[in-house]
Amino acid sequence: MPGFVLFCLLSAFLTSGNSLVCEVCKSKEASCSGTLQTCEDSEHVCSTMVAEYRIGGIMFTRSFKECMETSPICDFIPFSMTFRPSIAMRTTFNCCSTDGCNSVQPELPEVSRTPNGFECPSCFALGASRCGYMDTLQCSGNEDHCFEITGTLMIGNFNFTKSSAGCGTAGTCSKKVGSHRYSKNVVDVLTKVKCSPALQAGSTRTEL
Repeated sequence: MPGFVLFCLLSAFLTSGNSLVCEVCKSKEASCSGTLQTCEDSEHVCSTMVAEYRIGGIMFTRSFKECMETSPICDFIPFSMTFRPSIAMRTTFNCCSTDGCNSVQPELPEVSRTPNGFECPSCFALGASRCGYMDTLQCSGNEDHCFEITGTLMIGNFNFTKSSAGCGTAGTCSKKVGSHRYSKNVVDVLTKVKCSPALQAGSTRTEL
């Protein structure tokens, strides 16, 4: 019996010693730093997310570093998206699986307002399950893909449905229909995702 008890104690010690350790923090800036914390047994990834939103003349940024279960966002490519000339976002993600590996701060995609000769259908509608009307948006910089995305964004206890379309970088096409957990308190449930290379301005597009 004593041998069995010793075996159990050793097993518990070794199991706890194998838990992943990640930097954990959140900020309203483009970077954050925090303490190293031991993850839960079900959490196998150290994640970092940085997102910047521009709505009219207002700019706000959020950054998170956390322990997370493996998430589809780990396969995302950093991207920027423009819905209207005055509404845009850019974001970057990083996932790794060694102790403290998310201490490195990822860079947001560069943004350029120089027209690139492409155009896309454009809309941004809150509380709507589809875009009722599309404008034409002149694309700029590295945003040479057209997207149309509908879903519900859940931030803590606050949920809102949104439909959007516009110009995006190639990384926008890494979004897929389904649930995407950007952080423990931010989940995007996408019900429609279309993404394709943009056409030259003036070309005829029958469908995205």
